[in-house]
Amino acid sequence: MTDEQKLREAFERWADDYGLRHEPNYSAHTEADCWAAWKGALSHASATAEECSVDDHAVHVQVECRRCDVCDHIGINDSSMTHGACHDCDWQGPEQIEDKCPGCGNHSCMAAACPECGGRYVLLTDRRLRVTIDQAIAAKRGEK
Repeated sequence: MTDEQKLREAFERWADDYGLRHEPNYSAHTEADCWAAWKGALSHASATAEECSVDDHAVHVQVECRRCDVCDHIGINDSSMTHGACHDCDWQGPEQIEDKCPGCGNHSCMAAACPECGGRYVLLTDRRLRVTIDQAIAAKRGEK
């Protein structure tokens, strides 16, 4: 089995566990986007210490799957790095230094923002995945 096939098999298990194909807004495009994001997240995480760790010849990758409340974008580990959104009101805009919403003034309510439109990016599920170092390297290189 190739590395690409192993990655696809892991993705299929995740999609089945999560129930991706039973989501109300599911389409073949949604699955294709999630697959691309899955591979991209693995590639990104395998290169960043904050999102992965290595032990016993395996890479442990933290994966978060989110959906935007505004545009329904679904992505994996792709929250906006420059914008935030409020859980308590509809405010969205530049990431705030303090965890206080400029819209409603509430504290501890700032959340991840969608990389596509800046809307509130709700966590659907998160997992810590274990893949072999060979799989992580292959994903990082874009190899099949």
